[in-house]
Amino acid sequence: MRNARSLFLWLLAGAAGLGLLVWAYPRAFPFLPGPWSVSRDEAVAIALERLRDLGDPVANPYVVARLDRDILLERRLQLAYDRQGIAGLRETGLPRRVAAWEVVVYPRSALTQDWVYRATVSLSGEVLELRLRLDPQAKGAPISPRAARDRADAFLAAQGIELSRYGEPELRSQQLAGRTDLAVRYRDRVDPPGAGSSHGVQVLFAGDRLAGFSPWLDDPREKELQRTYQNFEFLGIARIISVFLLAGLLAVPFLKRYHEGEIGVRRSAQVFLLVAGSGLLALLLNARSQSQQLSFGFATREQTTWVVVVFLTVFTLIPAGLLAFFAWSVGESVCRERWGSKLAAFDALFQGDLTNETVARAALRGWMAGLAMAGGLAGLLLALRPLGAWPLASSVLPGDSGWPGLEVALGALSLLPFYLAVVLCLLPLAVRRLGTPAGVLVTLLAAAVVLPPPAMAAPFGWTFVAAAPSLPCRSSSSSPPICSPFCWPASWPRPSSRSTRW
Repeated sequence: MRNARSLFLWLLAGAAGLGLLVWAYPRAFPFLPGPWSVSRDEAVAIALERLRDLGDPVANPYVVARLDRDILLERRLQLAYDRQGIAGLRETGLPRRVAAWEVVVYPRSALTQDWVYRATVSLSGEVLELRLRLDPQAKGAPISPRAARDRADAFLAAQGIELSRYGEPELRSQQLAGRTDLAVRYRDRVDPPGAGSSHGVQVLFAGDRLAGFSPWLDDPREKELQRTYQNFEFLGIARIISVFLLAGLLAVPFLKRYHEGEIGVRRSAQVFLLVAGSGLLALLLNARSQSQQLSFGFATREQTTWVVVVFLTVFTLIPAGLLAFFAWSVGESVCRERWGSKLAAFDALFQGDLTNETVARAALRGWMAGLAMAGGLAGLLLALRPLGAWPLASSVLPGDSGWPGLEVALGALSLLPFYLAVVLCLLPLAVRRLGTPAGVLVTLLAAAVVLPPPAMAAPFGWTFVAAAPSLPCRSSSSSPPICSPFCWPASWPRPSSRSTRW
């Protein structure tokens, strides 16, 4: 009866968390793009077909597709939310550009910067940008302003863009060595968020050749917003460094207990292989997109992908596996001293006894705790809104591969080294020395610093508030991981130049 009551309470907590999650999640993240109806492969097909409007396709191309997240644009929308409301902001058309598929086409022998075509496709399948890149040194015949205006009008109409939405265009020119490039800019009649800002669409010409169209946004506060988000960039570096620091700290008690005969390495080796194997698979799934923003002067775009794979394998994947190895070894030894019963489910799992009642109960508690914490976190983020906290929708979107479900599962495994270090090592040691209340508090504070947060929030300090209570909730698929120790977190939102290109 007692066990039945406990299971019922866990089920009730999970159901309550799921209900809160369904209600609070879209309200906490009003700028989540939707409807999401186009996968990565479908976006690539749409882009390659529409890029034919700009020229002949590249023979045997190297195509890179990734989910481009515009964190600065989302922050602009957040700051204007109370003033304009979600309906007014959607009228500008900007929320659909918070996240979109970016498709870049290279010749096989091209360097990273020498792409030929680029397209941006919204998650609902609308083409937001088509670009053709010509060599800056290539010569081109001039085009008159009148001819550029007429061709731009016709091209935008052919792309399904309503010119009645925009005001009279203006021309901007750029003088290159062998030609003059033009941009015919159309300003949207609906004002964007931010005083003094303007936005619209522009048609580009390289000499007299049509080079595509793209959105533009001029914001006098652009540099100020970029400085605000420098901390998020450093946070990514800090997460990678923490793998090395934690592994170094745990190596000392591991060596001591190993030489004393208290620690075995068989299960630790299995954990290492699990973490390393899942990390390598995740890295291979995302290698092209992970390496898109990196460049090595000696390497072609295709070679850059493999250079990044080797680099991240050596400097992040293997250290993460070692952290998991040390954390399990030390944590298992510490827990068996006083909390041996809490490892019963792990023991049955390692022995392959998946029908064990202990495993079933632990799995149920884990899933229900994950749902409860995910719902609680969504509710917390929504409740913090009046205090100025804004979670970033860009940070909870899945990654760039064609297998998003597998990528989310591998991302959850990528967090295993951190959780083993915090839950198996730090928590029992802190409780033993400080008592239960103080030990749990210290563990939560450490988790806020060490664990990748389930969502990033602005201003920067609120990100740690979101991280502290997230120990169990990352087992829920409702909040996919945004950071992996296996790789530089390319799935994190970055300041995007997509809104200001021409």
